Amino acid sequence: GGGKKYADMRAADTFGFWCKKSVPIPGVQANPRNRVPFGVDDAHFAIAAISVPATNDDGVVFEATKSDDVRFSELSLAGGHPQASWVDANNQTVQIVAPSALAPGVPAVVALTSAAGAQSLRVNGQSVASAGATFAPSVLDSLLIGSGFVSYYPRAGFGGDVYAVVAGKGAPTVAELQGLERYLAA
Repeated sequence: GGGKKYADMRAADTFGFWCKKSVPIPGVQANPRNRVPFGVDDAHFAIAAISVPATNDDGVVFEATKSDDVRFSELSLAGGHPQASWVDANNQTVQIVAPSALAPGVPAVVALTSAAGAQSLRVNGQSVASAGATFAPSVLDSLLIGSGFVSYYPRAGFGGDVYAVVAGKGAPTVAELQGLERYLAA
């Protein structure tokens, strides 16, 4: 932790944090106030300051999901490599992976951005992978840190430390992203 506050997600039985939200239901609750502010198809971003105990960690860092379906926007690790993944309501799947694994015990900032035709994965303030998809409308109902939940099933977390996570709707400029990344890194 280096004297900084953090959530330790290393224990085998750790699930992480889950914020369940409402979804629009036509004729019942068409526009609920307590909802995930973006869908897979909307411009959005997620930034996480983390550290990993080993070079081969796997699992979810941050996930915005429709917990009873297979649709999500996610930051995760695969063999220690940061990756960003999206699955929309039509099951279109996009995954981009960083070429390098994170160094164990060294805090890192990983980020995803997505807008129509432009997805990006960033590590420590640098764009390391991109894609060019446009997603179908895909409402989400949950935000999770350190674990995931897709189609009624939990998904394992990455098993490291989480210092901070910021996620939101919109397409920040590179300068705005860099400012947020520096803030989380501090």
